[in-house]
Amino acid sequence: MTKDTFDADLMRKILEAYAPLAPGQSHEPIDVEGYEREQIVYHERLLSDREFIIYKQRAYIADPTTTLIPQRLTYAGHEFLAQARDDTLWKKAKDLIAEKGLGITIELLKAVLTALTMQEMGLS
Repeated sequence: MTKDTFDADLMRKILEAYAPLAPGQSHEPIDVEGYEREQIVYHERLLSDREFIIYKQRAYIADPTTTLIPQRLTYAGHEFLAQARDDTLWKKAKDLIAEKGLGITIELLKAVLTALTMQEMGLS
């Protein structure tokens, strides 16, 4: 998988890594097993675009790569992760989207996870 291909599982893992971070404290860049740094940074930027996470950016003259320093999840990030944490619902949502031949997007995942959660609770 190339660094600029959206990976829903990596997105979820990044959100999980940001969840326990205390605001205002210094944190190290996150590392996700099985993924290259470039893939992680790309997905952190996407999650920031959707206002799910907040990070600080550091660039060093001696190092051409930009380092992202995690700060915290936003409310939107916590809200999405609350639904995405359940492994069974997560797999079911991805499978439903794949069965329809659709591309996985954050908005589509959010909608399907919400519908599945409502079903689980007997509210639909």
